[in-house]
Amino acid sequence: MANSKQTTQIIFHKLSRCLFLILGFLLLTACISAPKNVQLTNEFWKKKDRKVIVAITKAPIPQVYQVGNQGLLDYAINRTMNRKLNKYLERNDLTWYYALPENFTAKLKARNILSKPHTDQNLELEAKKYNDFVTSLNGDQLLIIKLTALGVQRNYYSIIPTSAPKSYCVMTGELINGKDKTVMWRQQTAITMPINGTWDQPPNYPNVAESLKLAIHTARQELLDSFFSDH
Repeated sequence: MANSKQTTQIIFHKLSRCLFLILGFLLLTACISAPKNVQLTNEFWKKKDRKVIVAITKAPIPQVYQVGNQGLLDYAINRTMNRKLNKYLERNDLTWYYALPENFTAKLKARNILSKPHTDQNLELEAKKYNDFVTSLNGDQLLIIKLTALGVQRNYYSIIPTSAPKSYCVMTGELINGKDKTVMWRQQTAITMPINGTWDQPPNYPNVAESLKLAIHTARQELLDSFFSDH
């Protein structure tokens, strides 16, 4: 009976490991086929007779992103071990993200571009509905910013960490023409930053906080620099 139970556990572990390998392959494929960045042309700055709506989408819950070769049981164990860090990350202040529509709008207006911030912090919008959304706000173009990942990333093999945790911030910005849905600008940024010194400092994790602050600043600045470069 014991041998049968042990065999079942081994089979489950192997199947769960295979499942995560498949998911990892699918994720890698998605990353490879991800849309490329698109540089904003000077034509955008020359044309003044249009209105740009600036919006953000709903932010994800900040967390520990566990990457690497893990089975389902491994993942659950690692998740439990990261419970305190996840609890801290979930409380992360997202004021900087909610302020981005105002930040971009102020810079656009300073360059004589008519623009308006959309301040809904819980916006969930599919690409196919961009046109309807911008039209409903009497706009012509949509500048939409998405925070897709925020927190800490750490590599694992089974339940063994194979790297120190790093702060992690992933964002995408797009400018969409409302009439023909053309992508006029796109910038994707994925920032990882080392955590200096000891990282495991509950409950406030000061070194994690400092590293994450730098990752956020770098990602945010990349978007701003890409859009407003030389203008």
